[in-house]
Amino acid sequence: AVVSTQSTGEERWVKRNLGMITCLGIGDIKNKGENSLVVITGEGLCYIFDHEMIPESKSSGKKESNEIPHTYKQKFPLNISQLVITDVSNRGGNDLVVVLDTVVRMYTWDQDSEDRLVPQDKQSYNFRREVAAI
Repeated sequence: AVVSTQSTGEERWVKRNLGMITCLGIGDIKNKGENSLVVITGEGLCYIFDHEMIPESKSSGKKESNEIPHTYKQKFPLNISQLVITDVSNRGGNDLVVVLDTVVRMYTWDQDSEDRLVPQDKQSYNFRREVAAI
């Protein structure tokens, strides 16, 4: 994945070896008042990149690595085709909602205990019958 500036085409940062990217989302997933980039791959890996980890462009003339490290990585189910970062639980913090083939799942950032995305099993919705009827 390469992010570049629109006006000059200069590469701002690069992340290699992510595999096939199926979903991208930007939002305050950690509920800290700052946006993060959420990337989900076809292999079922969820990566989070935080703004403070993005290297600033240097004008020293020396070519430095602009590879961005991820700040978080977690295994997710395969076949995620969509993601949304929003407050669907009305608790005042954002949730990560992912759509699989026939299932919608919700994850919440748990900063109190482990700083990780916690699945909310009670908020999993299965639409198998509805899809089979089509």
